[in-house]
Amino acid sequence: MSSTSNMFPAPMGGVPLHIDIAPALFFDILYGFILALVAYRFISKSSRTLAILGTIIFTCERIVDFSVRSAEAYNSDLRTPKAYVNFLQGGYAIGVVGMTQDIGTLVMIFLVNSTRGNDALPLAKTLPADSQVVEDAERAELLRPKFYEHGSSVSSSRFLGMQVSQADMPMEDEPRRRHWIRMFCLAQLPLRLTAMALGAVSSASYYAGEMSHYDAMLVQHSRYISAGLALFLLQSSNLLLLWGLVTRPLRVAIVPALYLSFLCCILSITPIYRLAAMANWTDSLLAMGPGSHNGTAAKVLFYCLQITPETIALLMMLVVNVKQMFDINHGLADLAFKDPK
Repeated sequence: MSSTSNMFPAPMGGVPLHIDIAPALFFDILYGFILALVAYRFISKSSRTLAILGTIIFTCERIVDFSVRSAEAYNSDLRTPKAYVNFLQGGYAIGVVGMTQDIGTLVMIFLVNSTRGNDALPLAKTLPADSQVVEDAERAELLRPKFYEHGSSVSSSRFLGMQVSQADMPMEDEPRRRHWIRMFCLAQLPLRLTAMALGAVSSASYYAGEMSHYDAMLVQHSRYISAGLALFLLQSSNLLLLWGLVTRPLRVAIVPALYLSFLCCILSITPIYRLAAMANWTDSLLAMGPGSHNGTAAKVLFYCLQITPETIALLMMLVVNVKQMFDINHGLADLAFKDPK
């Protein structure tokens, strides 16, 4: 029987065994189709945006991940080499953080847009340089919010765009509120970078942790903090969205806000699962005992609670045109200029 000093943190998802062949191939094929959706989003000028760059990188990483996992499941000689073990553990630790960054960006742009008044829209940046006179109809079109233009009635815009039509109810600019929303979201950036760095540390040290108790503790502590930070960032963004919806019900669109809120909640399942499962230790990568993550029940939980929520969140980021849904062009332009005093 192994001594405690030979124990190390159990690998998330376990070592790919024959039982992993079917789910690994399924998700590999699925992510191949998702990659085609990514290509469509970038080919189409109306949906092309770098605001979801982390999601795009995550898609490519998962294709490689499941290809490696399938190969390991088929070939037992590939299951324990250092490069493969560290690569898989790094992907499972860092992937969710990249999507968290994209969600935070969308939340910031969406809420910042909601603070703009009728007079704060960037007319000067949208008009030609030599334009001296603008027709009333053109000016009205420029002043119209670009979230959704399904109608000017309060009932339709309340759910699909700005909460009230700007023609029906003029809105004052809120530079102070906009400033604090920006500061809150930008303050999350160091935490995201920390979570990503710690995820990289845990994966790079994982194989060494099999022989070194120090490295094993480093892996355990760093991946716990990384997962905890990811969960904190997702739910802090969720609370910010709900705060905006409650405090400015006539400005913050219900459907986009709840869409982002659900996205935060569904993706939060992954770090919650990781925080629960990472408590397990094992004495061998190929062990089949309790806590090894190589049993059938542990594999099912891994695919259901880590991989599936990530995939659902990924699809949610891609099936809708986030560039139009959250008015990314106006949001980024607004972020580039100082608030009026």
